[in-house]
Amino acid sequence: EKPFMVLDTHAGRGLYDLGSQEAERSGEHLGGILRLVEDPASPPSLAPYLEAVRRQNPFGGLRWYPGSPMIVRDADVLADMAASAGCSVYVSVPSVDEAAWRALEPGTAPPLQRLRALRTLVDAGIRAGVLMSPIVPGITSRPASVERTIKACVDHGARFIGCSVMYLDGGTREHFMRWLADAYPHLVDGYGHLYAGKHAPSSYRAEVTQVVGMLKARYGAG
Repeated sequence: EKPFMVLDTHAGRGLYDLGSQEAERSGEHLGGILRLVEDPASPPSLAPYLEAVRRQNPFGGLRWYPGSPMIVRDADVLADMAASAGCSVYVSVPSVDEAAWRALEPGTAPPLQRLRALRTLVDAGIRAGVLMSPIVPGITSRPASVERTIKACVDHGARFIGCSVMYLDGGTREHFMRWLADAYPHLVDGYGHLYAGKHAPSSYRAEVTQVVGMLKARYGAG
C-alpha cells in the first residue's frame, strides 16, 4: 500500500518556534501539525509521533516543533509508523558547500550533521530523503556544487532527492536583496533581471531541474 502520510521536517534549527514572525507569516503549521495535534480523530498510528511533539511543549499548546537533526531522537517512533502505516521524512540540505551554508543559514545545523541524521533515519528503516531547497542562483546553483551535494546525499543513503529554486516574495525579497548587496554585490544586477517577479523564469528553473536530474541519474539517486 502507498503511504498515507508524508512527514516533512526541515533540517535546520533544533526546534522551530511556531510563535515567530516567520511562522505566523507563512501559517503553514495551522493546516498541518497544529491540525493534527488538536484533532481528536487523528489516526491512532500517529499517536506516538504526536506525543513526541507534545513532549516539546510541556506547558500545553503548540509553540515548539522539532526539526532535524533533532528528529533522530524519535527515530523509533518513525520506524514504527513506517512499518505500520508508511511515512517519509524529507531533510532539507540545500547544499553541502559550507561557505554557502555559513552565509545563507547561519545558526542552523551544518550540512554534514543533517546528512548524519539522514543516515540514522535510513538505517532505522525509514524512507528518508533530501530536499535541495532552495537552490540559490549564483551561490549554490553551480553544477559542481550541485554534484557534490547529490553525491553526499547518496553516500548517506538518501532514498530520494528533490529540489526547488529559490523564490522571492514580500518582506523576504527585501531582506534577501539587502543581504545580497552586502554579501555578494556582484550578483545584485543579475538578480534584478532574474527576479523581475516572484519566481525565476520557468526556463531557468527547468535548466536547474535538468542538471539535477542528470546528476541524480549519474549517482543512481531516486
